Amino acid sequence: MPKLYDLGQYSIFFWSNENEEPIHVHVCVGRATINATKIWLTANGDCIVAHNRNRIPNSDLNEIMESIKS
Repeated sequence: MPKLYDLGQYSIFFWSNENEEPIHVHVCVGRATINATKIWLTANGDCIVAHNRNRIPNSDLNEIMESIKS
């Protein structure tokens, strides 16, 4: 899974060719896993949390999504 960038302790990754899913990134602490938190990217430049399996605190998740949008 290629890493896009780090934001504090969090790493933002993507996988290519994930079937019919919308464009999205995965977020985790440390090494990437298939169960990392998933954030969909919308056509209008917004972000939607698909799932938060890593249980990233909401305040951190909001900061991560703002970073992704910019």
